Parts: sequence; structure tokens; C-alpha cells
Amino acid sequence: MVPKNRRNRSSLHTAAGNVNPAIAEGLIQRPVAPPEWRRLKFVAALIWLAITCIAIRLWFLQIVLGPQLAAASVRQQLRRIRTIPPRGIIEDRNGVIIATNRSQFVIAVTPNDIAHNKQTLPRLARLLKLPLAPLQAKVKATYDGPERYDPLPVVKGVNLKTVAQVDERILSLPGVLVTRQPMRYYKDDSLCTAILGVTRPIGPNELRKLAPLGYQGGDYVGIFGLEKYYETYLHGKPGETDVAVDARGRLMRTLGQKPPQPGATLKLALDMKLQRVAAEALHDTGHPGAAVAINPETGGVLTMASMPTYNLNDYGKDYNKLASNPDHPLINRVTGSTYPIGSTFKLVTASAGFESGTLATSDTYFCPGYLIVAGRKFKCDEVHGDISFFHALGSSCNVYFFHVAQKAGHNAVAAMARNFGLGQKTGIDLPTDDTGLIPTTAWKRKVLHTIWLPGDTLNMAIGQGYVRVSPMQLVDYVAAVANGGTIYRPHLVDSIINPETGQTTVIAPKPMRSLGVDPQYLQDIVQGMELVTQARGTAPAAAIPGFPYAAKTGTAQVYFHGKEYDNSVFVCFAPIDHPKIAIAVLVERDGYGGIAAAGVARKMLMSYFHLGGATKPTAPKP
Repeated sequence: MVPKNRRNRSSLHTAAGNVNPAIAEGLIQRPVAPPEWRRLKFVAALIWLAITCIAIRLWFLQIVLGPQLAAASVRQQLRRIRTIPPRGIIEDRNGVIIATNRSQFVIAVTPNDIAHNKQTLPRLARLLKLPLAPLQAKVKATYDGPERYDPLPVVKGVNLKTVAQVDERILSLPGVLVTRQPMRYYKDDSLCTAILGVTRPIGPNELRKLAPLGYQGGDYVGIFGLEKYYETYLHGKPGETDVAVDARGRLMRTLGQKPPQPGATLKLALDMKLQRVAAEALHDTGHPGAAVAINPETGGVLTMASMPTYNLNDYGKDYNKLASNPDHPLINRVTGSTYPIGSTFKLVTASAGFESGTLATSDTYFCPGYLIVAGRKFKCDEVHGDISFFHALGSSCNVYFFHVAQKAGHNAVAAMARNFGLGQKTGIDLPTDDTGLIPTTAWKRKVLHTIWLPGDTLNMAIGQGYVRVSPMQLVDYVAAVANGGTIYRPHLVDSIINPETGQTTVIAPKPMRSLGVDPQYLQDIVQGMELVTQARGTAPAAAIPGFPYAAKTGTAQVYFHGKEYDNSVFVCFAPIDHPKIAIAVLVERDGYGGIAAAGVARKMLMSYFHLGGATKPTAPKP
């Protein structure tokens, strides 16, 4: 008997051993068309190309971009927060602190986290009641820069209530940080506006200049005054705090800290007690003005007051009101304004007469109260009759100095004025240092397109006409008369101190030039100045019993809103033999120099030399 499986297998074949075609045809269906090998090869090639691209991409990411991506990954987990350094302290000559810092709360955002958490800024803007669009623009501007990982301050000086509100919602505000930063604070906020300046967030132009020094967006910089002039000294070096954050940018823990280095301490030549006396005396006049005092032996600025003043701590808040004030409180009148200085200019005219050989102390002229030149009457304040040099200077006789200027010539007077430093920058360590104007024939021809007239010489002789001098130039030139003929560069900062090492850099006195005027001539001028506060002088009420000093008054006619006024000008120095202080005071639109300005200077002298109470001058005399 044949097994069943053999029987089935044998039935598939013929007697010759071949497969039975009839049966095979029923079991295997022939393909309709042969396989398309070209298509299969194309698909296979695409697969291999994709695999190759993936491999190349993996190689590029892991090998080429590996370090960069690894660093970015670390940055996503570890953050280095830049800590703003406290600005350097500013103090007066006696160590009285004028400008310091106070800690403040700051709400900041990390731009990179904000870019991945779009809901954060709208929530924060609603919470802080800020306009959303400017906030978004500020943050978006940092998306493409390296600073996108650094905290960007949004609001500074935040109160505790707002800090608590943000802290309560911090989990719903990924990318938001609450930190503390030092904030500039001015202790005697309205006494030193002409000196200190203020700070503000760094602008784009400033950032481009200061970025090589390590400045970044969000830093504060000085915008005028000492804050600007000594910016790189005051700024300090930022610190760093390493923190861990979660995937949403929320602070988890602090890992390490490098404290910031505070800016340098500026020790000024300024005397704050005298500064207060000068500022209050100017304020009491009820008029805008300036008062400045320097040490004639060094050029150190002892006092610099400008009125009206304002609160430096509220500068940003009050800026629009200050900018629209018709008395221009934002101007430093000591270095940034120039004026005709009236008869205080006669010290220059006298020097020009002496040095040109056209004046001797024995010369006398007759003063009928005026001098007629080219058909025009030029007035004097009194009829002095026959008058000699010393009394002409003490009683400020215009006619006498008209004759001196005529004989010396206007070119000699102008050259002497420039020699005294008038009509040019003083070099003081402040950003604002106006040049003023000493007119010449060339200047008048070029600017006014006209010729020099005889009357121009007379006006210049008494500090009028086109003459413009800043109070800083005025006190600098009076100090040169006091010290025997040396112009020093005026300076506010006496030394710069490293707060960590204590290393001190002293600002040495810097002589700018020698006047080249014979010392005897200067002594003659000083002798005439001594008579100013005596009975026949122009400021007897400014005398200090038992304390003689050299002085000169000035009354300069000016026009303000179409009306003529007198600016009150007064200069002095003391003691006469070994001067320790030189003073210049200018009070706008307040009459004769022997009254308002002299009263301010007298109070300053009384305070500086501890001479007791001061009384206001009362007897008006030109």
C-alpha cells in the first residue's frame, strides 16, 4: 500500500518526472507583468539618501555643534546672573558723603525664557500696570544677542507691596526674577545740582562706546556733572551669581557668587558747609544766580552753587517741569552760562594799561559823569571829578577806564583778557565748560559783518557790549590776581580712592599759564581792590570789621524779555597777604553789584573764616 503523502506528491508529476502543467497552473498564478526594478532602485536610493542625511546631521550636531549645544543646554539649567556694582561714593574735603547708594528691588526678565513663554509678559504687564507693547519691544530687542540669557531689568525701585505681589505669582511667571540692586541716592539732594549730575539707564549710543569696557544693557551711567565726567571711575565692576533653574526658567537655587566691586570714591575739594551757606544766600536773593569759590593756590573748587536748584533724586520725575521752567534750573550757571560781567572786568583793563606802558598809578583823569566819543555819551555812575587810579578802581569810575582802554587800544585789552583765561574753556573737570566771548575786530567782521567802533572799545573796558564770561572764568582770573599771576586749572576732585585697597590717586594742582604781568602791577590792582569795601568804595556795606579783603563790584546791563535789568556781580579774595579763597558771585536782574552779589560773598567769607554772623548790606550804591 502506497503512503498517502507519496501518492499526493507523485500525482503532481508526469511519467517523465516533470511537473504536471495542468495541475501547476492551478496552484501558481503567473504575474501579469515583470517587476519594475528601476523603481525599486530609486526607492532604495531615497532610503539610503535619507539615512545618509540623518547620519550627517547627527555628526554635525554632535561633533561640530556639540560644544555649543552642550553649553546652551547647561545655560538652560545653570544661569549666571550679572550683579550691578554700587557706584563710587562722592564726598567733600572733610569726608561728608554727598552721593551714595541705596538698595532697591528690581523686577527683571530673562529674554530667552520669555521667548518660550509667551504668556509671561502680558501677565507681568497687567500685574505692574505697564503698557505691554513697549515692554515687548524692549525684551524682543535682546532675543538675537548673547544677553538674551541675562536678566533684563523691567522696573527698578519697586516697593515691598509690588514685590510681594510678584512673588505670590512667580510660578505663573516663568522667566521673571526679583532681585536687589544699588540705586543712586543724593544726600543733600538740592545743594549740589551744579556739581553732581544724575544717572540713567545706558542708551544705545553710550552702550556702543562703553561696551568694550564691560558695560551692558541695563547698566546706569552718568549723564552730566561729575557722574558723567568720572563715569568710568564711579561705575565699578559687576559681580556674578550662578543659579540653577528649571525647564521653565524658574529659579531653583543659588550655586555660587562673585561679589561686585564698587566704584572708586571721589574726594572733592568742596566744602559742604560753605556750599550750604552759598546756596542759601543765593536762594535768599530771590533771583537766579551763581556763586563759586576756589583755592587760589591750587585751583580746588571750594563751592559751586547755581540757582534755581532742584531735587536730584526726583530728576526723572520732574524733568518736564524743570525743562519748561523759564529760569532754566537745569543749566549750571557757573560753567554753562556766560554773562557781561560789568566793572569786574576793569582788573583786565588796568592790567592791559600797565603792561602796554600807557597807565601809571599816578595818572589822573577828570570824570564829569560821562565821556562823549563819536557823538555818543558813555555814562559813569557818579561825577568823580579828578580821580587817580586807586580811587578809580575802588569807586569803579567808568570814565577813568574808558581813557585807559583808549590809550592801550582794544587789541591790547582783548589780548590781556585772553591771557587771563577769559573767552576760553577753563579745563574744569565737568562736561560743561562754556568758552564765553572776548570780542575782536576779526570776530566782529566775521560774525556781525561790520567794523570795530570806538564805542566797542569803551564797552569792553567795563565788561559790557559783546563781552561774555562764565562765573568759573571770572573766579579763575580773580584767583590769578590773588596768587601773584598764575592761572590754575580749576578742579572739583582732589583725589580718587580705591575702596577695596585704599590706594589713593591725588589730583595735583595744574598751572595752566603765567599771566606775565609784572607783580608790582598786580599789587597796585590789589591795593585798589582794598578800597572797594571802604567808605568811598562801591560796597561799604559788605565790609567785615577787622577783616580787610580785596574786592571788585560789577553792575552789568542786560535785556530780559525786552526789558533792561542790572545783573549784580561781585568778586573778592582773602586774606590779602596770603589768599586762601577767591569768590565770584553773579545774581541775575538784582541791581548793583555792591548789594545782592556782595551780600552773598560776604556771608561766604564770614562762614569760611568763622567770623560770626553776617548781616545783609542795605545801602544801595553802584
